Parts: sequence; C-alpha cells; structure tokens
Amino acid sequence: MTTKTRWGILSTGNIAKQFAIGLTYVPDAELIAVGSRTQASADKFASDYNVPEAYGSYEALAAADVDVIYIATPHTLHFENSMLCLQQGKHVLCEKPFTINLAETEALLAYAKQQKLFIMEAMWMRFNPAIRKLEELIAADAIGEVRMLQADFGFRIKYDAQSRLLDPAIGGGALLDVGIYPLALAQLLLGQAEDIQGVAAIGNTGVDEQCMLSLRYSDGRLANLSGSVRTQTPTDAWVYGTKGYIHVHAPMFRPEKLTVYRSGDPDMQSASVGTLATKAKASPLIRRVFGKFAPQLRAMRGRLNRKTYWVPVVGNGYNYEAQAVQDALNQGLLECPRMPHQATIESMRIMDTLRKQWGITYANDGEALS
Repeated sequence: MTTKTRWGILSTGNIAKQFAIGLTYVPDAELIAVGSRTQASADKFASDYNVPEAYGSYEALAAADVDVIYIATPHTLHFENSMLCLQQGKHVLCEKPFTINLAETEALLAYAKQQKLFIMEAMWMRFNPAIRKLEELIAADAIGEVRMLQADFGFRIKYDAQSRLLDPAIGGGALLDVGIYPLALAQLLLGQAEDIQGVAAIGNTGVDEQCMLSLRYSDGRLANLSGSVRTQTPTDAWVYGTKGYIHVHAPMFRPEKLTVYRSGDPDMQSASVGTLATKAKASPLIRRVFGKFAPQLRAMRGRLNRKTYWVPVVGNGYNYEAQAVQDALNQGLLECPRMPHQATIESMRIMDTLRKQWGITYANDGEALS
C-alpha cells in the first residue's frame, strides 16, 4: 500500500496559496495543516484550500502531526522557520532563496544532516518538464558543447518603499527574488563559476532594484544574467553551443516551449555561397532573382534548421518539486538528487559575493559579509 505524505504549509501568502494548489496535482499528497501568525489568517486559508487543521502560530504547526513542512515566509525568516520545523523532527521544503546568506545555509544543512532529516530549497524551475527537456537536448548534442548562456527575469513594479521586493528588512532586492532564477539555470547547465562579477542599481531603500551578473566558468564558458523588479525584460533564456543554440521561451522560470536552432556545416555553407556567386556572375537573371529574394531564401534556410518543442506543464508547476520531495522521502533520502544541497550552497556563495561587491547587507548577515 502506498504511503501518503502529510504536508503542512507555514505562512499564508500568495506563494503558499500557489503551493497548496500544486499539491492537488500530486498523487498521495495530503495537505493536513497550515500555520500562520494569526488564527484568523490560518482559518481563512484552511477554508479556501480545504485544509483540516489551522494553527495560529508557526510553533503549533511545527508540532503538528505532519511529515514535511513547506516554508513560504519572507527571505529573512527562512532560517528561523526551517530550524523550528527541523527541531520538531519535520522534513522541510524551504522557498528560495534558501536563507539570506551562506552562513545560515551551511548551519541549516548541517543541523538537518545531524538530525537525519530531509531538507531542500524550493527551486521549482529545476523540476519543470521543459528544463528537463533542455538538458536532454544538450546531452544529445543538439547544439554541441555549451559555451554561453544569456538569461533574464525582470518586471516593473510601482515604486513602494514598503513593498516586500524593496524592503531590506525582509531581504528585498532583485537578486534574491528574481535574479536567482537565471543564476540557477546557469548553475544547472554550466556548474560552478570560477569568476563572479556584477553591477547593480541600488534604489532609495538600499536594495538592488536591478542587477546584471557576469560569470566565467572553466574552459572560457560564460553566462550573462540579469534580474529586475523595476524594468520589464523578455524573461527568457538563450543557450549557445558550438553547433547551434536553444531559445528557452518566456517565462524562463516556467517555460513550456523550446526552439532549437541548428547550425549547418561551415564547409557546406561556404560551398553554397561560392556556387551561387559563380552562377550569379555567369547569369544576370540569376543575379537579379537571388538579389531580390536573398532575405526570403535565408529565412527559409533558417527554418529548415529550426525545431520547436512544446513541453506542457501539468498543474501549476509547483507540483513537480512537491513530487520530487515525496519521491526522495519514499526512498529514504536526506536530499533530492535533482536539487542537491551543493547547488544551494553554490547559489548562496555567488549571491553573497555579489552583495559584498555592491555593499548590500541585511540584518541577518551579522559578520557573514564583513
């Protein structure tokens, strides 16, 4: 008989609501309990999403009879809330960024390991079917060796100093909230960065409203990434290889469409151009026709080297990471192979490095970034 996984959700904000919806698409998942800072908020969430138990404190939820708790609070509370649940013997799925800095991340992972409890950063993009397809295409040599990546995630919010996205008290800023997605894609495809450089536009509240990252990897591979909460960007990604490139269509954090552009053989292209040039010199008619329709002919050639893949998302996308947690728990694992602890450590290392370059610190940092 299949064992049900009993879930609890800590916090009742928008992302908590999305995760609750996602759980409805996960076989053998039971959303048992929700916890909030107020009983009224917990009761409303429980009513809206058919949750049997509602608790008016995080402590009460952590003590409830559940298997794993999803942490959906603001960034600066992730360490505290995750530790609370671990101390009550609960497995944890914590929203990204996993914590506010690397020091908190390493302490949390060490404690979970000591207690033999599962813990994972909720980087849902890694579990997206199109992202998995992207990796399959690269592994199958669809574009040769990957040499460069370009990715962005940006939108424009109305300026509000109290917005969670701009409030330093809760870890606001473009890097931690949206820049982390292009960064996660680079990490997934290129591995550990050797050189980390970035620039940021610091707003009136003291956080980065937009940022650009340049990462260099072994063998000269590069990533050009950006994030913004004050500028609209395409929010897509381009993966460039030695034989072609792949367009990850928007939104890059939840894509459903990939387009592969495959380069032709360089020698064959040169021969074709040479043949056409020779014929054009010999025949004024061919020269006129080729000159008139050259753009269309080039476009046709481009279409012949292009293939689009549609990879639909079932559910709202959060279900895939929840399923991965359940699979890991059923296998007795303490970390998910698809989102290992080392990936979280590397992400936090890069973001700490960038914030130090920009002079951005949060209350939780203490001596971590000094």
